[in-house]
Amino acid sequence: MQRVWMIHIYSCCLVSLLTGCGSPSAVEKPASVAFKLPTDQFSEQELQKFLRLVSRLPDGKVPEFTPSTQPELDLNLPAKVLVSEFRTRFRFLCDPKRQGEVWSRNQELVKSARLEGWSTAQLAAFMRCLSCTVMKSKLSAKHDLAEIEARCRAEIVKLVAAIEQVDERPRSTMDEAFQKTRGQKVEHLGRMVALLEFTLQIKPVPKNNVTLVKQQESQIQGLLPKAALNDPYEAPFATTPATSDVGGGIVPAGYESR
Repeated sequence: MQRVWMIHIYSCCLVSLLTGCGSPSAVEKPASVAFKLPTDQFSEQELQKFLRLVSRLPDGKVPEFTPSTQPELDLNLPAKVLVSEFRTRFRFLCDPKRQGEVWSRNQELVKSARLEGWSTAQLAAFMRCLSCTVMKSKLSAKHDLAEIEARCRAEIVKLVAAIEQVDERPRSTMDEAFQKTRGQKVEHLGRMVALLEFTLQIKPVPKNNVTLVKQQESQIQGLLPKAALNDPYEAPFATTPATSDVGGGIVPAGYESR
């Protein structure tokens, strides 16, 4: 199993937001238990429980958050509907109940989780919580998360307006080049929605969690793949499509966290 943390979830979502995959999978309803949220504090005992659990897995590797199987998205939907769809798909991808059901088929993982008193869904929830903490620890020192959130929201508003302007034209006048322009705007809209959702998950992480992660950095660092050190905020707005020239050439967003 490959090691995947929150930055990988964001990367994977950039693809699955726009493409989808097959049909929705049936998600088994787990028992009524409390799931850790990125906004919840976790204790050193819980962190050690997680590290013990991982140490018992083959090669001591963190399990992967898998892509979700969802219907292919109709990119010709109205812009505001697309925003809602992108948001829903991102949240479903990060849903610990969905991921826990997938992991429940892995008997080694189930056994290791049970030894710590966790279900696979509780493990997924803690991993989401922990990975958000790791990313906030690394990114908040370099970036103003509130400012990035505001910029994402503003960019989404601009892109929605631009796509709506495109959609006001009669379909009969929308040639291939014009459709390509719209598609590039939709692709960038998907990136901005994913980046906003990613930011909204890491922004409220408690300081106590960040402190614990820093204290245990030597143990956690070895579990992280190199790609987890990537900075999704490095240049996400550098190649924003122009919104004033609807028919003009559009340069796709240059940032992809892959």
